[in-house]
Amino acid sequence: MCDRPPCNEPCKVKFECSHQCQGLCGEPCPPCKECNPDLTCSISLRTLDEFESDERIYMLPECGCVFGLETLDLYFASQFKSGEHTAIKLWQCPTCQKPIYTALRYSKFIKAEIELVNKIKEQQEIDRQRITQREKTDIIHAMNEETKTGVNNIVGGRWFVCEKGHPYFIGDCGGATEISKCPHCGGLIGGLQHRVLESNRFYGEFDGSFKPAWPGQPK
Repeated sequence: MCDRPPCNEPCKVKFECSHQCQGLCGEPCPPCKECNPDLTCSISLRTLDEFESDERIYMLPECGCVFGLETLDLYFASQFKSGEHTAIKLWQCPTCQKPIYTALRYSKFIKAEIELVNKIKEQQEIDRQRITQREKTDIIHAMNEETKTGVNNIVGGRWFVCEKGHPYFIGDCGGATEISKCPHCGGLIGGLQHRVLESNRFYGEFDGSFKPAWPGQPK
């Protein structure tokens, strides 16, 4: 997203209808004010034919809704400063509620909100990955029960992690025989010929395993 400061230069484009564009330089041209007099700014509730001849019009690129420039500027600034625009909701068009991503004039607001949303998602993922010791013990017990070989009740399965650190379990003999995708991040997990991928590693810390069931695993 561009970090340029807002430009207030009037657009120099002339429409095919011969009327002058009342938008801004470098921004998408709004509909012609003279040819679309009934279009309404949903914030000020004024139609375009009520706009002054030198009053700038802004059209949101995602949806095509139009607003008085000063009115939309005040909307973004007041929502941002008052905290009414929450950190878990991206900016939306005040008229149709469509998410806004590419309105260059308001890029600093949009960028700040996207960063906040991403931070919240990251924290939610961290919180989701946390499990209690009791939950961990129950998981280990359940997996071990499923992977006992039947010979002296030897446990064959082993824990590994993907490149992002998400744990996964290889049952049976504990050796990788297929490649799949991590359900958390989409990264590749598993491997072939009883050896996990180079981007994965043995995760004996999870259940206290001393070493992988098969030698030669990535470290």
